[in-house]
Amino acid sequence: VALASIVVGVALLVVAIFLGRDSMSLLIGEAVPSEEHDRIVALAAAPGELLLATRHVGIARVPTRAVRPTSWLRRQVMFDQARSLSVACARRDDCWISVGARRAWHWRDDRFTPGGPDQVVLAMVRHPGGGIYALHRGSRDDEIEVSRIQGETWEPVPGIQIKPPGKTPAVSFAHFAPGGQLWLGLQYQDGDELAPWGVAVVDLSAATVTYHHATSRARDRKAGQLPVPLGANDIAFVSDREIWFATSQGAARMAAGRVDVWSERDNLPSDLF
Repeated sequence: VALASIVVGVALLVVAIFLGRDSMSLLIGEAVPSEEHDRIVALAAAPGELLLATRHVGIARVPTRAVRPTSWLRRQVMFDQARSLSVACARRDDCWISVGARRAWHWRDDRFTPGGPDQVVLAMVRHPGGGIYALHRGSRDDEIEVSRIQGETWEPVPGIQIKPPGKTPAVSFAHFAPGGQLWLGLQYQDGDELAPWGVAVVDLSAATVTYHHATSRARDRKAGQLPVPLGANDIAFVSDREIWFATSQGAARMAAGRVDVWSERDNLPSDLF
């Protein structure tokens, strides 16, 4: 849960509510001077702390046992042109952060340092086996490449280029399925906006990429393309055989090669009201 409320002179940041077995704790951020208050746009959990992203000020680091941020990561230093927030940790004191801008940042011990190639890094994701992978633009700006991170070294996964239509692709989500395949929500630049374009499923061991999105073309359906709604914003795995998507068209369930969508017609609230 991430909320923000503005009062005269300060911004009170209600960060999160944690429910434990025997207790409930409410974390409340520090009062921020009115000239710095800002809207919260993303929240990510790292071992032992939360990272709370605002649109303009930067990111507040909040230890899970504290009542206020211990520090602010100002976007002028680390988050210029940030478009997203993605965190993947190998260990408590070894995490990688991407913000959808050039370069990534490595949290090691008690400090951040820039790392990886001088390219736009779109997302970080942790494999169920513990490896950390980065999704980033490659030598061609219209493709997404995958690299595995070993310490400070980025090793490109050979043979994998992900390319939706258009230029400057982006991702709306990146998660590993229980079976080890990497699922990505794809987007591409359409004028001044990011347009959705279904999902890509990446098999890292076989170096293959398959694309799935709703289509009316019979040859695509015959080739096994699944009718995943274009505007897939997030994904949840019940198992390898049952997957749920949060989409701009409603909640979508994929099972046995079929996709069912629940929307306003099924009494779900509209996102417009």
